[in-house]
Amino acid sequence: IHGVISDTKSMLLSMQQKKVEVNGTQKSIVEFYDLALTFDYGSQNTSINENVRILKHQLESVGLGANHDKQLDIIAHSTGGLIARW
Repeated sequence: IHGVISDTKSMLLSMQQKKVEVNGTQKSIVEFYDLALTFDYGSQNTSINENVRILKHQLESVGLGANHDKQLDIIAHSTGGLIARW
């Protein structure tokens, strides 16, 4: 989830470029996931609280509602982190 002055395109690019070392080999973060979901939100005229409700609805619509049995890792920056925490 991007920050207030960013967008999904730049967040995905950052994820693709970020490398971590696993067993002595550099790997891209995206290699560890089957699926990456994005969340673009209105940062100018939409409150954090409203964006939280929208994100919750979108996660539920793809099967990530309460008590789902999947692992969900959220990568967020700045205001995106506030939305994710709520």
